Amino acid sequence: ERHAHPFYISWYDRYGFGAYGDGAGLDAAIYTGQHDLRFVNDTDHWILIETELDEINQTLTMRLYGTRKHNREVAFDGPYITNETPAPSTPVYTDDPTKPQGYLYQSDVARSGRDITVYRVIYENSVEVAREAFVTRFRAWPNVYVRGTGG
Repeated sequence: ERHAHPFYISWYDRYGFGAYGDGAGLDAAIYTGQHDLRFVNDTDHWILIETELDEINQTLTMRLYGTRKHNREVAFDGPYITNETPAPSTPVYTDDPTKPQGYLYQSDVARSGRDITVYRVIYENSVEVAREAFVTRFRAWPNVYVRGTGG
């Protein structure tokens, strides 16, 4: 079970394409009480989950280690980026009566939209036996501002 973020996040470009071939299209949104990341260990062995929190860069990295199934390899094919859509040019304003008139704060930055597909490919004895598509649809998003309307 995987839930993608609805919008392309700027830190994908900065942190998301690392040595492990990870990145946009392979990320997961996790939110208490709503979204989980779940997977099934189909081996007969334990899995070690290692986490690393980088408070300075505000990133969380999780690494999974386990015993490889005999004659089985898993690879990723992609990312394939399609349906690129420019960010809307018209900004969105949210009025806040608790802020004085003249107050203007940009709460979100415009992002383009796109679809990203990454395939997980499973090989046994060097023969492809399964191919699973991870499809993420990132919506385009406008600049968003909070505007003071109070006295």
